[in-house]
Amino acid sequence: MADWLTKLAHLTRANHLKIKEYGAGLGVLAQLILERLNKTSSNFSYVISEYSANAIAQLEASIPTHRLGSNVQFRVEDILSNASEPDSTNLIILNYLLDSLPTDQLVWDGNQLQEIWVESALDGNSPIIDSVHFPPRFVGANEITEWMSELSLIEAAFMAPTLSERINESFHIGTINNLSARELALLTEFFKAHPTPVAFNFPLRLFDLLDRLWD
Repeated sequence: MADWLTKLAHLTRANHLKIKEYGAGLGVLAQLILERLNKTSSNFSYVISEYSANAIAQLEASIPTHRLGSNVQFRVEDILSNASEPDSTNLIILNYLLDSLPTDQLVWDGNQLQEIWVESALDGNSPIIDSVHFPPRFVGANEITEWMSELSLIEAAFMAPTLSERINESFHIGTINNLSARELALLTEFFKAHPTPVAFNFPLRLFDLLDRLWD
């Protein structure tokens, strides 16, 4: 991608190339791109955007200054909210953002889209032994949530195998609840034209995101 952007910056040298990366994560991709671009072109600007001020502060602290150059800005924006307004950006990067969107697993049954989900519940008839505290004691299913919230990360990891043995999981296929009417209509139209029985993960609010980017 860095090589391609370098070529694009040269091709558009008559017009300043404005790049924005939404959801830059740890900034790994941004560093690679900027390191290459700064060596070959100055005809660009690069905005690193994250949804929170804390995330931006961590990025600013973690990316070495010599890799940034003078063409980089950090900006707090949430592309999925009304706080973020369209601008004159030429190129948008969503490398990490799309991967982090929550998803629903859907399947086309030949006539309609349905949602697939798994429900998990602790076996109420099988109390577990709290072996991280002394003296050990039995913990019932109705106490598990409160008890787990009091454990440290290490203690919870220690108890995880014991808990997993007492979890019952049930598989369900049924009516879709999380999609908007527009999303459901567009996906249904697509699968009527291209029917496939394969289950797939659909990022929630994907259409909202695309609408904001191409508004």
